[in-house]
Amino acid sequence: MGSRSQRTDLLARSVTSKDTLIALTKKIQTVEISSKPEIPRGPCKNLVDLPTEMVESIVAFLPTSSAAALALVSHPLLNTLSTKYFKQSKVGKTAPTGKPQVEERLNFLRLLEKDFPNKVICFDCYTLHDPFISEEKSFRERCNHKCQDSSAASGTKELKFYWVQLALKHHRLGLNMKQHLARLQLAFSMGWNQQRFQTRSEARIVSVDTSNGSTNRLYFRSQYRVRTPSYPGDLNEPRFEFDFCVHSSGHHITDAMAILLSDLSPHAEKRQTWSCAYCATEFEVEAIEAIIDFRHKLEFTITVWQDFGSGDALDSPLWLNHFERNEWRLLLNRRNFIAEEVGVLKTRFESAPGRK
Repeated sequence: MGSRSQRTDLLARSVTSKDTLIALTKKIQTVEISSKPEIPRGPCKNLVDLPTEMVESIVAFLPTSSAAALALVSHPLLNTLSTKYFKQSKVGKTAPTGKPQVEERLNFLRLLEKDFPNKVICFDCYTLHDPFISEEKSFRERCNHKCQDSSAASGTKELKFYWVQLALKHHRLGLNMKQHLARLQLAFSMGWNQQRFQTRSEARIVSVDTSNGSTNRLYFRSQYRVRTPSYPGDLNEPRFEFDFCVHSSGHHITDAMAILLSDLSPHAEKRQTWSCAYCATEFEVEAIEAIIDFRHKLEFTITVWQDFGSGDALDSPLWLNHFERNEWRLLLNRRNFIAEEVGVLKTRFESAPGRK
């Protein structure tokens, strides 16, 4: 009896990776038939029932992203594999060095975050964070939720990158994102120098067709109404200093207004449109007639459309260029930034589903 047990132990130790995969295939294909079949709690109960050592030996031969996909099959598998993987890859501690390690880590996190609707990828320490976690819970769980809590400011406007991430993530998962869009719209409605002129601000998720397929992006539209000054020279007053884009200074707006004021004939052009050469921002200044103090006067409607990208990378030019003022860095970012034709951002935004 003893010699038979020893032979069994030796046979178990000599199992190769090929034998392990064959055993896994047979295990998955096994179907137990009974009068009252048990409904498995997870999607792959037979896989979950495998010994931990066998699962780990299989994972050892898989790429990181595939191991993450296998871990996401069920919560028990996630618990079995994630601890060991996190320990090896130091998730939440030191950021990986070298491009291959970073890419594999991001591939794993992109798969892993699907199981956590309210967590997003942190591109500073390469782990998952809950952006709205409390200070106490953050300290207790060692989750530095302030890694990406830096403000990206254009003028006095402030945005958080994880706001964009959460809005787009909830859109992909089919979850309610009204709260996130409302927060983003509020960021565009407060703190601007030209806030007194603002009439509307709206955020939308827009589907954009690219060479790599369709992608969802966060778009903004801000509208402002400005009363025409008595004289064109008054456009130089501080109240007409607009800061919609860090690259297009206020004189772009006032120049467009001056052009429209220079010709008020019935057949004159009533609209001026242009776009920024460095970031995905489009402008439109339109002259309209309005009754002010019982008199017909001219007013200007200023509309700004902006594309803030898909929230998939903190170093995306679509995101960074909106806040980058350094000319040298802008020139580097422009290698990966392709400016759209004038009118494209407007068309995409207006054709996308709006608020209900």
